[in-house]
Formats: sequence, structure tokens, C-alpha cells
Amino acid sequence: MKKLIGVASLCAALCLGLAHATVYAGTAYDDPAAAIPEVTADALVRRQATSEKLLVIDVRSAEDFAKGHVPGAINLAHDTITGREPVLSGWTNEAVVLYCHSGRRSGIAAKVLKKQGYMKLEHLQGDYPGWEKSGRPVERQVPQ
Repeated sequence: MKKLIGVASLCAALCLGLAHATVYAGTAYDDPAAAIPEVTADALVRRQATSEKLLVIDVRSAEDFAKGHVPGAINLAHDTITGREPVLSGWTNEAVVLYCHSGRRSGIAAKVLKKQGYMKLEHLQGDYPGWEKSGRPVERQVPQ
């Protein structure tokens, strides 16, 4: 009887585990940022120095953006990005580089933008902490 209960418990645990995996499949927990190409900080700096059409988007909160961001980046929080913002008009076939703090929010934003037809999405390797740690310049907004 104890063996039967043990087997039943194991089956229940496995079923719950599979149900959990199914719930999170296809969501931000898969790390969709991994599905888009990465660009290194060095490559981004080189590309920004050229005349290449390139949009860098910080998808962190406005507060985080104000504390420091990649020079030239714009701020569109991941939970408000729809791909239809006027600032994104004309960028569906141009290079768009996304970053946040860890890649999770960039992945969420990338998923939304892919659904809206953005074709050349990239993710900044190391996100903002990697950029800052490398000693690269940052821009900050002064509180008004």
C-alpha cells in the first residue's frame, strides 16, 4: 500500500510539473530575448558612430531610465510598448536594439514588437548593467 501511495504521489508531482511548464511555455519566462540576435556594447558604439539607421530602446521604467541609460536611447517601458507608438513609426524594417536590466523585459518587448512586424530586433548583450560595468558613458536625466 505504501508503494502504491508513493507511486501515486510521484505521478501527481510529475503531472503538476508538466502543467506548470505548459503554463509558462511561450511567455516571458522562456526568455524570448534569447530568440533575437545579441549585439555587444562595442558593436553598438561602432554602429552608433556611423550613419546607420539604428534605434536603441530602454524598456525599463522611466525612473530607471532617468537614473542612467545608454546615450541616445529612448525609453518605452516594456509593459506599455505596443509597437504602434508614433516614435516607432518607420522602424519595422530598421535595426532596433532593446535592453533592460536582465533581459526579461527586453524579451517581453521583443515578443510584442515581433507580433507587430518588427523584423530587425536585437538585444544588447549584458543589458544596462553590462553597459555600465564596462565603464561606457551613460546619460542621466536631471530631476525637474
